[in-house]
Amino acid sequence: MTAIEVYIQQLVSNIKRDSFFSTTRFLREYTEKKIESPLVDFLVVTALKSEKEKRSFLGGKLQQNARIAFSIYAPPEKGGRGLLEMSLRLKEAIRKADTERLVTSTEISPTEFNQNIKAITRKVYADLLYCDEGE
Repeated sequence: MTAIEVYIQQLVSNIKRDSFFSTTRFLREYTEKKIESPLVDFLVVTALKSEKEKRSFLGGKLQQNARIAFSIYAPPEKGGRGLLEMSLRLKEAIRKADTERLVTSTEISPTEFNQNIKAITRKVYADLLYCDEGE
């Protein structure tokens, strides 16, 4: 597991401490856990969308850039305003949960409908920059 993957787990763990997310289910993408269809409550799926790594020849520093997607799924009856509120709260929670200050930016995608699980969805993206001092 890379340092970025470990940090994603730490971010999610910190976000779950916020009482607003107490009933929200968080899963990693490509999990074996079953997802009910249709959804009855909010679901957040985390995924590492991209990861780039480069090593500096001066000082041997390792720099990793990563983009994480937090896909929020909501049942249609809780969508609209509820999904927008959840997205905004999650965006703020990511900033608060970022104890190492690795998140460089966050953004929210437009609303879409996921036909597979009959839910509306929105993504909150977080870009990270991780530097390791090397050996």
